[in-house]
Amino acid sequence: MKWATVLTLVWVGLAAAGQWTLEADTGLSSGYAFRGEQRLASTALVNEAQARWDLSRHFACTARGLNVTSLGDYDGTVENRLEASARWRVCRRATLVGGWLYYDRNRARPQGTDTAEAYGGLETRCWGWRPACYAFYGYRAGKVGTYLLGTLARTWDVGTAGWRLAALGALGAELGRGARGLRNGLVSIDLGYPIADGLEFGPRVDVHVPVAKVDGGQVHAYAGLGFHWARGF
Repeated sequence: MKWATVLTLVWVGLAAAGQWTLEADTGLSSGYAFRGEQRLASTALVNEAQARWDLSRHFACTARGLNVTSLGDYDGTVENRLEASARWRVCRRATLVGGWLYYDRNRARPQGTDTAEAYGGLETRCWGWRPACYAFYGYRAGKVGTYLLGTLARTWDVGTAGWRLAALGALGAELGRGARGLRNGLVSIDLGYPIADGLEFGPRVDVHVPVAKVDGGQVHAYAGLGFHWARGF
């Protein structure tokens, strides 16, 4: 009982200190690729959860977890990923972000087993568009390298029924880890329909376009269907 009281007081204190936003996604996908390289060519269950704590108008902390599980070629985990980050809103249109990524041991092995990266970036807003750029640094011995990523995203309201259309374009380059230069491109289209308060359902299409040295340059296109839930406190 004493611990329950202490945890309750801690939770109330944290909630009073800032605003919390929780998000979760779950769905099926026809495959999975990591930075252009195909990791699974059959059905996958993709689950992602995120907690964001806005301590002020300018500063926020985020924790995120991702799990991709194969339902087709084999049974088991394709990728697990943990991420912790912080954001500082410099002005109305620009936010600095920095964080840490951890990839555990799994069949996918994005850059080798048990890999970690630190990253930093700049996220902006211009006339409804959201351009951003990031640098990911793999710092573990034998896996040192830098991955550069540029993205451009936008969301539109479609019609009067509440449909939401989100589009993302990305281009990545690798420096180190045995590679140098452009690595992959990505185009992602996500359509969501509100079926309850804070809950959306809809399809998604991801098209990965790697360069010749990644999977021989073969284009990978995956279709998915899933749920997105978000709630603020």
